[in-house]
Amino acid sequence: MTVRHGGVTAVRYAREDYIEDIPVPAERLQWFRVVDDFFSLIETASAREALVRASFDQEYGYPAAIFIDYDPDLVGDEVDIRVTAFYPVR
Repeated sequence: MTVRHGGVTAVRYAREDYIEDIPVPAERLQWFRVVDDFFSLIETASAREALVRASFDQEYGYPAAIFIDYDPDLVGDEVDIRVTAFYPVR
């Protein structure tokens, strides 16, 4: 995912079973979250008393991994996000 000026400008799915990454169509870019959205997601889930586990990057402070379970009695409502690479603009 490429983010510029706080907005998602490109996303590519990296799949092990394909030789090349698969680009996400422009009309679907709004489905993806930026770092500020991760903080909001954690805050909103916490307010709803969901189970929230998050770890933060020690250097930059962004949420590097987020796990949310809104209802432990339901299967499939979990959110699991991991930032696998982060390249800040300098």
